Amino acid sequence: MLQGWHFLPWTVQYLLSALVIISVAAYVLKKSPQSWTSRYFFIFGLLIAAWQIAVFLNKNAPNVGISKNFYGIVVFTSLLGTGFLIASMLNIPKEKWYYVLVVLPVLPFAVYGLFIQPFYMTWTTTYGWTYAFEGNFMMVIGSIAVAHTIAIMIVGAYILKKHPSLKMKIWTILFGWVVINVGGTLLTNIWLNIYPETPPFGGVINLLSFMVIARGIRLPAGEIKAETSSKITNAYLDFLATFYETLQGEELGEKIGKFTLYIEAMGLNKLVTIKKKEIFLVNIKGLSFEDLKACVDTLLRGLKSMEVSPAIVRKSAKVINATYEELKKTDPDSANEWLDEVVFNHGAFLYSHGALDIFYTGKVPVAISKYQPGTSYLLITTSPYQQYKGISELIAWGYELLSITKYDRTKLDIIEGDRCSILPIFTDEKKESIMELQDLNDKILNFYLKSSKAVVFIDCLDTLIISYGGSYVKNFTEHISRDLPKENNILMAVVNSNIVDEHSLDDVKNMFSEVRSI
Repeated sequence: MLQGWHFLPWTVQYLLSALVIISVAAYVLKKSPQSWTSRYFFIFGLLIAAWQIAVFLNKNAPNVGISKNFYGIVVFTSLLGTGFLIASMLNIPKEKWYYVLVVLPVLPFAVYGLFIQPFYMTWTTTYGWTYAFEGNFMMVIGSIAVAHTIAIMIVGAYILKKHPSLKMKIWTILFGWVVINVGGTLLTNIWLNIYPETPPFGGVINLLSFMVIARGIRLPAGEIKAETSSKITNAYLDFLATFYETLQGEELGEKIGKFTLYIEAMGLNKLVTIKKKEIFLVNIKGLSFEDLKACVDTLLRGLKSMEVSPAIVRKSAKVINATYEELKKTDPDSANEWLDEVVFNHGAFLYSHGALDIFYTGKVPVAISKYQPGTSYLLITTSPYQQYKGISELIAWGYELLSITKYDRTKLDIIEGDRCSILPIFTDEKKESIMELQDLNDKILNFYLKSSKAVVFIDCLDTLIISYGGSYVKNFTEHISRDLPKENNILMAVVNSNIVDEHSLDDVKNMFSEVRSI
């Protein structure tokens, strides 16, 4: 048995290929470090690079024991690497970390190959150490390779069906894996059987495959265009372009997939067509009066359910303005009614992002400027009842109210209406508590869940503190503040500073986003 390490010049291909692969994988990760696609692609690159290095060491090892150990690494990395490529592809249209679970089915076989090493090695002066599998392990390896190739093709077909704009990316990735890697390996093996004295070039084939796949995921995304030009079309183009630029992951192609999903979430399917040539086509012409109105409403509802920047909301306000101008050409009275409806349903959201004045010149209620959606307020005052004036303004702008109150219903005429629900915490006659704090918490949460834009107003937090104690009420307010849906709803609680001492106030202050003394 040979004692020293060998050096076969043709095996340098593996080291050079590994260096290139690691560099490219690191570059992709650096460009998009928060993307699960880039993370899994980086791991895929590391495993392919490790495969290259392990093959080099396996071929040049000084003895059969060391050579087998390195070939165990070859088996391990080759089986796991393809799984991470599949996980990376799955994340292109929609990122989910748990797509990596596709690796689990082959993990036992990879570990088996690494530690049990069901193969034997022989030395040849031309090619260094070569191997042959024992038992049925060759059949296992072959079956996994076929399954991986089929899986990659199925994932690619699924993405193409759901996102035709990714056509060039997916076809390039499939070409890199199926044609170069799988096809190239088969052709190479056939060639070696005919001309056994020819050195194998598996490292070069894997490098070419990796580079083509990397090219596929780095292909530039589509651009947003329109067939015609008009004020309303340009407003939508501006909005879509700004929104598109805020999305992450362009380096790996998933940006188009995310954009498609958001278009569906915002209800813009009638306006946006994603062509196979990677062009987003805004098709405004031909939409009816009602379709134009519905597109704006669903757009705003979609934005309110997302975490978007004020710049995006201001762009949507320009869409509202352009739509209003377009509607006026057909029916000015209906256009004015529609604009009032938009303000009524979405005015508070638009105002909170500095977008209302882009299309609305009317008077904005004081309460709208004082209380922002997604915020909880503790109001310290000596006149709790007076705060209902601001609440009535919020109701007039489309909010639904749940009032947790210590007052008689007859005193709350100011907030009567279809949008108001009154929940007394005491009986009218004996002023005895009629519900526990857990019951209150459940009722508030249910109200949030059924309302798209809600205000919960607790005018009696001081009374609750006296009845239940500051610590108990602290837990109660912590729960309802935590459960507050962030995008639309408001929580307000009032404490009479003449009733509650400073120590009890300190127990609950930190449970609210803002504390105001009025």
